[in-house]
Amino acid sequence: LFHKRMVNLTIFSFIGAIIICIGYTFVLLLNNNRYDELTKLLTKKVFVHDLNRLKRSKNNYAIIMMDVDDFKIINDSYGHPEGDIVLWRLGQIISKETTNEIKAYRYGGEEFVIIAEGSASPYANKIAERIRHYMEEQGWEFAPDRIITISAGIAVGCDKDDVVKEADNKLYISKSNGKNQITS
Repeated sequence: LFHKRMVNLTIFSFIGAIIICIGYTFVLLLNNNRYDELTKLLTKKVFVHDLNRLKRSKNNYAIIMMDVDDFKIINDSYGHPEGDIVLWRLGQIISKETTNEIKAYRYGGEEFVIIAEGSASPYANKIAERIRHYMEEQGWEFAPDRIITISAGIAVGCDKDDVVKEADNKLYISKSNGKNQITS
């Protein structure tokens, strides 16, 4: 009887350990799909999901599209590891702005997007300007004299509006008008 209990306890312990390992692996895979490895911001895949949810809600929201000015020059001049430092640091600056109503995503490469919904939507300009200012003020060990800036475009809409395209067009205007600025 004692031997049978020990065997059962061993089997149940083994099965429990397997279930815990599978659960842990599932959580890791889920997080790896949700968060960008370098910046720790949400991924573009999550952005698309959240944007579709917002469009169905028919509530107003703001989209802030931003990217690092002259990023190719940074990579070419200083190297990709230093470019990664720039992206990581910008991710840290952006993440300080996030709340329940403000979500940040790495859209791709050196491009980032923020969704400001609900009561945060009217403050999109202030959010973008704070990020632009903090980025401009950063010091860089690999280039002490270099000022690295961002440009952004902001659009507000709801429902079926193509707010992302409008924000991207405004980002292009910021770039065309000299960079290191916000266009809304």
